[in-house]
Amino acid sequence: MFQLRNLASRPGSVVGYADRPLYRYTIHPASVTGGLHASVWTLRELPDLVRELVAESFAPGEAAVLQADLERHVVTQMLHKAAREKASSPLREEVTAWCRSRISLRGALALARHGHRNEAVEWLLVRISPALHRALYQQYDRRKDARTV
Repeated sequence: MFQLRNLASRPGSVVGYADRPLYRYTIHPASVTGGLHASVWTLRELPDLVRELVAESFAPGEAAVLQADLERHVVTQMLHKAAREKASSPLREEVTAWCRSRISLRGALALARHGHRNEAVEWLLVRISPALHRALYQQYDRRKDARTV
């Protein structure tokens, strides 16, 4: 997001797209970034940190859509951090509850409309059963890690 200002302010700039991974970033459950820590709450601040930049860089309607998408993605990222935790803890329960309080059918439909179908299904699943969501997410995470080895 922070590169947007630079790219958008250079008329005639060319942006490239590579249809293949340029690097592989793996988060292990035991790593600092893989575990759930109290610092997860700082993710909530991300939408506010970039709000002005998004508003300056895009037309009002597009900026509103992007900002709403970012807010939904923050919820999902926090949900993933909580779902990776195998052991129950007050922090895991608080983060899951915070995420669930922000998950709505309208939000899930918006995710699906914008092409984020897996995320939309995930939102609906966590509303129905956080425990089932956590079990399935951990299984997905294990399979994903096995593919990268």
